[in-house]
Amino acid sequence: MCIANYMLQAFLWCISKMPFFLIYRLSDFLYLVIFYIVGYRKKVVMDNLQNSFPDKSEKERRKIMKQYYHNLCDIMLETLKKNGMKEKHYHKRIQVKNWELFNRLYQEKKSVIVVVGHCGNFEWIMSYMSLISPHKCYVTVRPIKNKFFDKYTNKARAVFELTPYHHRKTYDMMGENRNERTLTLIGGDQTPTHSKSRYWTRFLNQETAFFTGIEKIAKMYNLAIVFVDIHHTKRGHYQIVADLISDDPQNTKRFEIIESYAQKLETAIIQHPADWLWSHRRWKIKREEEEIIND
Repeated sequence: MCIANYMLQAFLWCISKMPFFLIYRLSDFLYLVIFYIVGYRKKVVMDNLQNSFPDKSEKERRKIMKQYYHNLCDIMLETLKKNGMKEKHYHKRIQVKNWELFNRLYQEKKSVIVVVGHCGNFEWIMSYMSLISPHKCYVTVRPIKNKFFDKYTNKARAVFELTPYHHRKTYDMMGENRNERTLTLIGGDQTPTHSKSRYWTRFLNQETAFFTGIEKIAKMYNLAIVFVDIHHTKRGHYQIVADLISDDPQNTKRFEIIESYAQKLETAIIQHPADWLWSHRRWKIKREEEEIIND
């Protein structure tokens, strides 16, 4: 087992030192394997695209699917490349739009929840935001079952003073850090598992459940909420666009923040459909099934 770990560690080190043009050649090969040979979750992706974009033709949906798998392979290898990246790489490959919003909130002594979707390269973006933000930056994460990869990934995340913590500790961490000016990145498009934490809305032509915890935390500690869209500008290059949801959450209506997030995320996905995580079983929980159980 130790020998296997050393071999894997050596392989990951090689990837981290590999120049970008080789990273993307390797990604092209990986795409052929995953898409044409393994067929990783192709039915899940096609079903999600069919239900989300019923007005698109089969040809259009298949084009999105192929581009999605290309992006997925790129992101997988870009993430492994992180341990070999320097500040100059992030500055060169990531553009920021409306960053003055964060500077204003910092000057107003406001802490911020940055809520994103699984679009583009979230791993790169959270590191870059920590690099350029005046706020103390945190990110909520879900542990990877494989302990080796969990440790490797968290080591790569903890650059530029970014602090990762378990998503179940979000309330506790927010409370502990309430006297600091913090920026906490949270992926808000995971499927909520507990019925009491769900808000249902129409999203991509389907009844979809969203976590309500983000809104509860924002109101509890009076945190500004900012949606950040992440999308490709070209291969290996991304743009992040900040869009304020609320800087006064305690005066918003119930579920107003969650609904606004869902609408902004939907708009971003429609504009850049191949950038979202289509292989995720996002709609495995059905509203009608939950209503039957509750009855």
